Amino acid sequence: MPEQSTYRRIMAHKVYVEEIERLVGEYNEAGVQGQIYAMDGKTIRGMRNREEAGTEYFLSVYDVEQGKTVSQVEVGRKENEISKAKTALQQVKIAQKVITGDALLTQKGIAAYIIEQKGEYVFPVKENQLGLYKSIQQLFAPDYPKPGFGKIPTDFLTQRTVNKGHGRIEVRTITTSEMLNSYSTWPGLGQVYRLERQFEWRRKGRSIRRSNETEYGITRTFA
Repeated sequence: MPEQSTYRRIMAHKVYVEEIERLVGEYNEAGVQGQIYAMDGKTIRGMRNREEAGTEYFLSVYDVEQGKTVSQVEVGRKENEISKAKTALQQVKIAQKVITGDALLTQKGIAAYIIEQKGEYVFPVKENQLGLYKSIQQLFAPDYPKPGFGKIPTDFLTQRTVNKGHGRIEVRTITTSEMLNSYSTWPGLGQVYRLERQFEWRRKGRSIRRSNETEYGITRTFA
């Protein structure tokens, strides 16, 4: 078999990285495919010599259910994920797939492209989309009726799950609503959600630590 230096020399001087990525993506998509694709940025370490500065940063489209990368593009820095996301998605067929990502990728342009390609999305919403974040937060805020006024009607739907294992109990409670759809300008908005996670660590039958997390987000459901 060729030595490592031979592979490095060929990859560095004789082939186009973009073409390799395209062919690998086509190969991965040719097999069984899952329904959920996650966009994820990663720093690839160990690819440079010690005297070379910087790191390689890539944005990948990852088939969650099949456990394989179906697309990958070099972005240079994490901040470039937004501008490179469409390029990464163009290399795969996303029709009828659910696309996920972190809050950095919660962008109208990315959501619009996914809808154009007949795909679906689930994205968390944080302060980088401040207007949308505040609207969802206010929607799910506790309702305290004023004297003489009834409680404001809502369309909230709630589901709760409990997972136990490795000395930890995790309770997840998700609440969804379509009440923002009528006036939100977000492309293809189907629902907003609030996901509450409650964690409890136990030892010898006794609680030793607890924590809570709350995530807000948006999703487009299948038509």
